Amino acid sequence: MKYLVEENFRFLKDRHYLRFEPVYHWTDQKIRVHAFMCVLALLVVRLLQYRLWRAGVPLSIPLLLEELDDITEVTLLYPGPRARVRQFVGIRHPC
Repeated sequence: MKYLVEENFRFLKDRHYLRFEPVYHWTDQKIRVHAFMCVLALLVVRLLQYRLWRAGVPLSIPLLLEELDDITEVTLLYPGPRARVRQFVGIRHPC
């Protein structure tokens, strides 16, 4: 279990994945929000990795993020009585 925590911290430190630094914020509140967003991103990636593993597609985080890197458009489906579809086209961040 300890190795998983250490691996997660390594991903937060790695400049190519879910980097925590550099922090370009100066107020405590903005630094906390930045840290929260980094940890939330790690949680989402780990959840996606787990769901893929359960579906029989075991991917490492680096490979998973490499596969997701080319996505530039996202379609959100809102189920329910007033179902609707929203489409977002994103611009890739030049990291």
